[in-house]
Amino acid sequence: MVRILGTNVDILSYDKNISNASNGAWYDVHVTTDTHSNSRKKIIFSILLLLAMFIVGVTGFKLISTERTVGEAIWVTVNILTTVGAINLELSPNEQIWASMLMVLGVLTVFYVGGNLVAFIVDGELRHMFGRRHLEKQISHLKNHVIVCGFGRMGEALCDRLHEQGHSFVVIDPDGDTKDRADAKGYLVIQGDAMVEQTLNEAQVHRAIGLSTCLHSDADNVFVTLTARELNEDLIIIARSENKETETKLKRAGVSRVICTPEHSANKAMQMLMHPAVEELVELAVSGDDLEVTKAQLVQLPKACGKTLRELALPKITGHIVVAMVKPDGSRTFNPPPDTQLLAGDELIVIGPIGGTTKLFDAFGVEGVHLV
Repeated sequence: MVRILGTNVDILSYDKNISNASNGAWYDVHVTTDTHSNSRKKIIFSILLLLAMFIVGVTGFKLISTERTVGEAIWVTVNILTTVGAINLELSPNEQIWASMLMVLGVLTVFYVGGNLVAFIVDGELRHMFGRRHLEKQISHLKNHVIVCGFGRMGEALCDRLHEQGHSFVVIDPDGDTKDRADAKGYLVIQGDAMVEQTLNEAQVHRAIGLSTCLHSDADNVFVTLTARELNEDLIIIARSENKETETKLKRAGVSRVICTPEHSANKAMQMLMHPAVEELVELAVSGDDLEVTKAQLVQLPKACGKTLRELALPKITGHIVVAMVKPDGSRTFNPPPDTQLLAGDELIVIGPIGGTTKLFDAFGVEGVHLV
């Protein structure tokens, strides 16, 4: 797990000539079928049909007999449509004919509405509706969370890691079967297109700290990045890329980090072959269940500014070890000496136990943790 403080990415120009997109990828087709919409439409139509029958019935009785009050017309119509039959008023022959017609139509309407209502409940539509509202309520309360776009192999693995570490996140995926798989794991999931602004707003992108777009198409990842960056300028965006040439376009769109799958795999294999000890250390720090890597800006550590590493005594206070220090000009010092003085523009990269980061922030006055 890696934490980064104070990350800010500017919106860059974007070249619309996107090449080497993954042709034929299933993400290129954003067509979803809502299996619950038909039943909801039938329920709405049933309610409107009952209302129309009621209005027609009351209007008919008033037109046939002008001496009838509106209250009497309503009373007779309600009794007929509900098949109660508690009519204690004398009806003229014309009113009786009108009432007979309403009785036939009313019974048919009641059966139609009742059938739709039973189907709505039996098919689980009612449960789905309340479940959807509960899901929307949970998502609406998310803050400092991660948005995972695409629940494929990479997206699912990322969600599993976030879940293991106890971080809040929400999944966006257009596929119904994929949504069900995420649901089965207990993950918050929105079935929709991550390239659509409304979908990202539903995922509370303005309050999120990170977004990972793991779609199969590089073009889709670019569009997701453009939309997300426009909605949240401070969002940390991680994008998957299948082609090295697309990496530049993703960075122009506003991606914070790009994971080029073939190159990343090749670099990892090279590291494991030539520098196994370093790879083991990185794997332990990033993938371990008890260690984390933290990058903190000293401007957000006011109580640490002006002190030396020896005076900070991080190993004693938080259990962290300072791996490197980055100066404002970009120069880096690996394993800085204990007498190194810390200034406001410096950055510290430390490694330590899970939970120690909170102690670090509490001890030196940092608010907010940005997670990648």
